[in-house]
Amino acid sequence: MKFIIQILSFFALLCSITACSDGSGTVAGTDPFAEGDDPSSSASKGDSSVVKRDTAFAPEDVLYYSSAVVFCWNAGCEAEFAPTSSDGKSSTSTGKSSSSNGGSTAKSSSSKASAVAPVIDESTLTMTDKRTGTTYKLTAVDNGDGTRTLWMGSNLKYAPTSGNTYCPKDDKGKNVCDLYGTFYDHATAEDACPEGWRLPTQAEAKTAQSLDENSTNPWNWTIGGRVELNGNDMKFGQAGEQGRLWLIDGTALQIKNYGSLEFGFLTEAETENRAFNVRCVKITTAPKSSSSSAKSSSSAKSSSSEDTPTVDEKGLTMTDNRTQEEYSLVKVDMGKDNPKILWMTRNLVTATKDGNGIYCMDQGKNKCSMYGTFFDKTAAQNACPIGWRLPTSTEIEKMKNYKPGPGQTTTWEWTFGGRFEISGAVVSYDSEGEQGKLWLNDGSALQIEDNGNKFVLLNAGQTDNRAFNIRCVTEANTK
Repeated sequence: MKFIIQILSFFALLCSITACSDGSGTVAGTDPFAEGDDPSSSASKGDSSVVKRDTAFAPEDVLYYSSAVVFCWNAGCEAEFAPTSSDGKSSTSTGKSSSSNGGSTAKSSSSKASAVAPVIDESTLTMTDKRTGTTYKLTAVDNGDGTRTLWMGSNLKYAPTSGNTYCPKDDKGKNVCDLYGTFYDHATAEDACPEGWRLPTQAEAKTAQSLDENSTNPWNWTIGGRVELNGNDMKFGQAGEQGRLWLIDGTALQIKNYGSLEFGFLTEAETENRAFNVRCVKITTAPKSSSSSAKSSSSAKSSSSEDTPTVDEKGLTMTDNRTQEEYSLVKVDMGKDNPKILWMTRNLVTATKDGNGIYCMDQGKNKCSMYGTFFDKTAAQNACPIGWRLPTSTEIEKMKNYKPGPGQTTTWEWTFGGRFEISGAVVSYDSEGEQGKLWLNDGSALQIEDNGNKFVLLNAGQTDNRAFNIRCVTEANTK
């Protein structure tokens, strides 16, 4: 083996001097996996300008880079000598970014050339994108031929180091990529998926339409709207009404309404000058002991509701692993000899839309995507992630007067999402923009008015046949 490597190394050296050179001292051809500047790589580690991937000797799934100075068969070597961009440019358009990864730290993203393959856990149906550290729930669709298609259960949050990603703010000042996943033009979307994953075909998208939507299925269509592009100007809209996912041929899947989902396909002409979201797919061998159909994958459904959330008290964040929603937290002092309480700073969002005590749709618009999910009294009791619960009246009294300590900041804000009133089969929605209401653990609720300056406690009798929002709490593990 050592002899073979020496022979190939010699060939790489000869290639760089003669036929493989374009006369400029740079190996001819570009690295099809390089996306631009990789902050983890450095020219001082090797002559990265002459590094290229050579598939004449190795299939694509083998990591092999050759040049006059480097010959690699392993991921560690590849990462050290991965090519870097020569210009290092980033976009300056408002909300447009080639360095932000839609919610993850920019320093953790890297080019495909230096990124290792994502980690797939077949037993729990999850995929961890090693470029950002983000874990996605997966849904498996049985293809009937001994293979299955793995679909990401939520939209991709990743910005490559080149290309065009768009993350404007919505009318509430929220980064839409944090809420709905990153928005890409099609050229960038084609290279956004992790190594070994790709955009879906129309046939795969049609099959995915039949996936069941319920509280324990990791699948969740995201009605995140779209970004319209006009030169350096862009406009974001239709959040809560429509969602769009890029397909591999430049068309897109369009999803409307959560209450009764409608699906359609946009042609290439209809997707021009638009930025949409991405869900990546991968074909794998179906486990022999499992029927991996999305409709019959009961093990995935039952386990997803049992996932314990990931809490980072140092960074004050909580990720609900049932939906991959990340929530900022604030820590509230409950007084001497009492544990501090961690509060979600925005309303809980679940996968289920309308049904089983959840109410979202009003005149064709999904209010849950705008304000958080609305629960009736019974559904609210079981809605929080494992280890979290509805607040008590004592805790809500403390939260009403919450102020950040010296040097601290908070993203806390009251949500004025109104309420749903239920009268048999008749459901009405009102008080939007005027009032917000949060369930408490005893069936009562806090009503917020006057931009958060007025609070009213509604007793259990006043909350019958109503659907309100939720902010979950838990006791802090640190003092």
